[in-house]
Amino acid sequence: SARHQGMGGTAIAYVNDGSAFFHNPAGIGAYDTANVLLNVSLLLGGIHAAPTAAGSIDSELTVAPLPMLGGGVRLFNTNAGGENNFALVLGAGVFPVASAGGKYEYPTSSGEITSDSTTLVFFEAAPGIGLAIENTALGDFRLGATYRITYVSLSRAISYETSPTFVDFSSSGVNAEGFRVGFQWQPIDEVQFGFSYRHRIDTDIESEGGRAINLEVDSVSTTMTLPGKLGWGLRGDYANIGLALDIEYSINSQNTGAMIVGKMGDTEIPVPNVFNWSDALTLRVGGEYDIELGEESTLTPRLGFIFDDKTGQKEWPTAFGTPPTATYSLTLGVGYDGGPWEVNAAYAYRTGSTTVTEEDIIAGEDIAACSFCGHPGEYSINLHGISVDFSYDFD
Repeated sequence: SARHQGMGGTAIAYVNDGSAFFHNPAGIGAYDTANVLLNVSLLLGGIHAAPTAAGSIDSELTVAPLPMLGGGVRLFNTNAGGENNFALVLGAGVFPVASAGGKYEYPTSSGEITSDSTTLVFFEAAPGIGLAIENTALGDFRLGATYRITYVSLSRAISYETSPTFVDFSSSGVNAEGFRVGFQWQPIDEVQFGFSYRHRIDTDIESEGGRAINLEVDSVSTTMTLPGKLGWGLRGDYANIGLALDIEYSINSQNTGAMIVGKMGDTEIPVPNVFNWSDALTLRVGGEYDIELGEESTLTPRLGFIFDDKTGQKEWPTAFGTPPTATYSLTLGVGYDGGPWEVNAAYAYRTGSTTVTEEDIIAGEDIAACSFCGHPGEYSINLHGISVDFSYDFD
């Protein structure tokens, strides 16, 4: 959400609104009565990579609107406002989880223009439950869990000006076996801790018809993996200043790749799609400063920074995602709290670059069979993100 994006994406320890279904489901338990949040993010940017052996080129501008909606209601308290109060909260969220893609246009050796594009999206609906144990001798505790229904869509197209289309398919599928759990502890008002875990899912996707390797096929199928992730968070507040730190460990080595299989009757045409990702660490830091404007109104500027470790490998580079190197993000944001309602806006800029050599490519034993991998060249990403959210707390 925009509130957390402005603080470098930190949220695990202190999220308490409708975006908890994405950040940390333990935050569901923080709803006093009921909360609803609507967030819209717009991603703008491009990739510089080598989708062809001719060298590196710029992708076309990618414009991706990404919505988020979440909310819940506190059903009961055993001892509202008193010691050892136990509360139950139910809710649900709908949001994008991951995406990648881009579109290139470049000439073939004969001068014919090639259009080469990929779009991959993971989208989730997550009903969840939050438990709160408040005003104990050790502070407040919150537990949360969500059941994840994940929709995955992959579109791939390679076409020429006059020659027959080489690749054209759109495969999709649903996985209903995922879950996310979280924990938050607030020993005193000024300090909060958090933990979250996202379970790995493998989604089988398939198209009806399509074209693969210059052949008309009955279907194109594969399996897409969304790796597991562990996260730890800390937030501290002093006077009008709030500081937060999140550390996430993504078990990306779970995503090795899978065969993309085109079927023609009883005949199968397998094409390897190699990832061979490595586990990666993400560090998020952020801060905010509250400016009191009245009894129930506050203006809050925010600032954050994100370090994303390398997960893709130079032996198997992709021209349609993050380059095989670490990336860095700077975030800015501002929020206005009007009492029961709050509106936030944020901007983020992400960048990273590296060079993939022919020696790097040769080191990948499976590269000869990796039809979707990139070629030697310069790889970089420049991505702008703009987010706006609105949330409301019901008494």
